[in-house]
Amino acid sequence: MAQCSGDDPESWEDLTWSPEYRLLMNRQRDKERDVRKDQNKFVLLFLLSPLILFSSLWPLYKSLLHISFVLNLRLFCGDTILGLTKSLVQVQAKQTLQAKFYRYATLRDKS
Repeated sequence: MAQCSGDDPESWEDLTWSPEYRLLMNRQRDKERDVRKDQNKFVLLFLLSPLILFSSLWPLYKSLLHISFVLNLRLFCGDTILGLTKSLVQVQAKQTLQAKFYRYATLRDKS
């Protein structure tokens, strides 16, 4: 590499045109560019992390919301729904029993 004295401008000019100096500066520029790329990736990841977290947790949140809705529906309307279901089952059982008795009665009358 070319030597230079601190006060001689011509020696600085010779140094800047030397291949070793160019290679050194290119390496330095590459390192700085790599550092900037890494910093940009980190900033992008930092800015996108809430979105990534939200999108990955959204299905869980949605299912918990559904479970909560069903539980609240059961707590607030449970007696009504249970009462309706119970009465429907009773009516269906009564109708089934009446149909069996009717069939038995018709079979008995025929014989």
